Amino acid sequence: MQLFKISKLLVPCALMISVISLDASAADSTNYSVAFTTVPDITITQNQALDFGVGLQLTAGINCTLSLTDQGTPATYPGDTAMKMAGSAADTEGANVGDLAGTGCDTVAKGGTYGLYEISGVNGGTVKVTVNPNTTGTDFTFVPTGCVAIYDGAGNGDTCTAFTSGVALNTVRIADLADTVSNTGGGIPAPGKTLIAVGGTITTASTHSAGQSLNETFDIVVTY
Repeated sequence: MQLFKISKLLVPCALMISVISLDASAADSTNYSVAFTTVPDITITQNQALDFGVGLQLTAGINCTLSLTDQGTPATYPGDTAMKMAGSAADTEGANVGDLAGTGCDTVAKGGTYGLYEISGVNGGTVKVTVNPNTTGTDFTFVPTGCVAIYDGAGNGDTCTAFTSGVALNTVRIADLADTVSNTGGGIPAPGKTLIAVGGTITTASTHSAGQSLNETFDIVVTY
């Protein structure tokens, strides 16, 4: 009985195919295009080099900090103008940006220069940003601090969000044209771009001689 039922169900399907085949002259076929646009490559440009200046002491194991923060600590925030963003309060550069302090360096007002790095990508796109420490430097190690400009797609709502060394910020929105309108102060967003401001702490890894110029590296990783 089961085989008989299956046979009855199959027969109408066969007849329907025959009918379609006989009327094939009435069919139509049209080709349609499929579009796909690739996103631009991400590029990172150094706009301002990170520099702790002069005055580092010679002993191993001592540290020096160039404090840099988000808007939550105004004294060490680089300012909306430098970050090319229009925040809600048009925050200016803090009075202590560039100051140095620590057991390994002279406490000097404006003695250092924070690093400023520009990301270019797709307008309004979202990227992941990781600022990695240098834990293996032979002259000194480095733990970065700072913030990344994140745009809101409208006027006066951009923020500079603090990053944690070695930990990805997963939702960094790049500026687009909507970020450039209806702003009442602060910086001027650039479509297709965002910025990272970097300070941090260096710790000497060996004993040094007077007059040495010391350089190490750290990585910034940005992906879609």
